[in-house]
Amino acid sequence: MKKAASLIIAVMMVVPSGAQGIGLIGSAGIEKQIAKGFDAGFEAEYRLADDFSTDRWGVGLSMSKRLYRNNAKTFTVKANAGYKLIQVFEDYSTKYKGNDPDIPDGEEPQFYLNGLHKFNLTDAYSVFRHRFTASVQASYEIGRFKLSLRECCQYMQADSVEVGRSKYRLRNDKWTVDTSEPAFKGGMDKMLLRSRIALDYNIPHCKFNPFISYEVYSDMKDGFATDKTKFNAGVDFSFQKKHYFELAYIYQDKSDDDEPGGSYLSLGYTFKF
Repeated sequence: MKKAASLIIAVMMVVPSGAQGIGLIGSAGIEKQIAKGFDAGFEAEYRLADDFSTDRWGVGLSMSKRLYRNNAKTFTVKANAGYKLIQVFEDYSTKYKGNDPDIPDGEEPQFYLNGLHKFNLTDAYSVFRHRFTASVQASYEIGRFKLSLRECCQYMQADSVEVGRSKYRLRNDKWTVDTSEPAFKGGMDKMLLRSRIALDYNIPHCKFNPFISYEVYSDMKDGFATDKTKFNAGVDFSFQKKHYFELAYIYQDKSDDDEPGGSYLSLGYTFKF
C-alpha cells in the first residue's frame, strides 16, 4: 500500500510544467468470459475538461481472444476488436478578421470588442464520433514484472453538424452583428497506428499493483508521422476477483482533431464475471 501511494506521489511530481490544469475521466464497465480465452466487454466513459466543463462521454463494446499462451503461462498473445460511440462537446470559438498578425484568434469576444477589432463568433456545438479499433498485444512475465507490447489500428469518423456563426463588424463607429451562412464542423476521418509499451509490477502481499505505459500515435494517412504521444501511470487493484479498479495519471503531449491534450486523472471500475 505504501509503495503504491509513493508511486502516485512520484507521478504527480513529474507532471509536465506546461500543463494548464487537470481534467477528470471516469469509466465503468463489465467483462464476461464467453469461453476459455475469449471475453466480451462493455464500457461507459465520461470526461471533464480542466475547467470542469463536460468534454465528452462515450460507450463502447469490445471482444478479445487469446491467440497463444506458453505452458509456463509467462508469454501471452491476445487480439482485440472494439467500437466506441463518442459525443464530443466543443465550446464557442472566435476568429479575428483582419491583416494584423499581432492580433491572435481564439480570444474572448470582449477582447475584440474592447479593441474595436472585427471577428467571427462560432457557436458551441456537439458532434458524434465513431471509433473502431483492432489490436494485437504480446505480454511476457519476468518474475513479478510484466512487459507488454501492443499495436492497435484505430479508425475514427466524425459526423457533420451545422453550427451557427455570427460576424461582428464595426461600421460608422457602431457594432453590427450579421448572421452568416452556417458553418459545418466534423465530417472528418482519421486512421492511426497506436504503438504502446507497458510495464506492470505485482507487489508481494499487496492488492495494489503499479503500472506505467507510453504510447505513440502515428498518422497512417501521413506516412506514419507522429501525431501525438501519451504517458500513463498509476495503480490497479481488485477485490473478490470480480471487482477491478484502476487509478491513473494520463498526460497527452498535444491536442489533435480527436481529443484535447494535457493532464487527466482517471478512475475506472470493471466488473468481471
